[in-house]
Amino acid sequence: MSRKALPLYILSVLSGGFVLYIARECSKEASWSLLISAVNGSPWELTKPFLLVFILWSFVEMACERPHLLHYVSVRILSMHLMLIVSLTLLSVIRHFGQSELWRMAGIFAAVTAGELATYFSYRSQCKTELLFVPILISFILLFFSLLFCTLYPLPLPFFAP
Repeated sequence: MSRKALPLYILSVLSGGFVLYIARECSKEASWSLLISAVNGSPWELTKPFLLVFILWSFVEMACERPHLLHYVSVRILSMHLMLIVSLTLLSVIRHFGQSELWRMAGIFAAVTAGELATYFSYRSQCKTELLFVPILISFILLFFSLLFCTLYPLPLPFFAP
């Protein structure tokens, strides 16, 4: 994980997430596209495609760079949670001021950038995140299954309402 490649990471997550974001319209609303694209205008659904690409990019990065596995995985999962929190918060605030796509994409850009920067700086620091590897991995599994479950059965919370 180099500092020179950080803009590439951010750009790849944003471009891949945007492709998944429009996958539903491009596939003529196929049933498989419900799991990977934004179904309604809720903050959760707008974040979901970018979070999926963030997860996939983590696997690609891990395979190419071969970092210290426990430290990298725990840092990456924590940064995914940070990205999700920042994205849901910003998109919820932006939703109250208007429905502009430009503002939504700016919020997602800020969230992805915060997640990637958190990964970079946390990985370079010598904090012992691998000591909490098991709880962090359990939180990732819960996050992944909530990606699928909350798409099919949205909870009655403000993040899931269109």
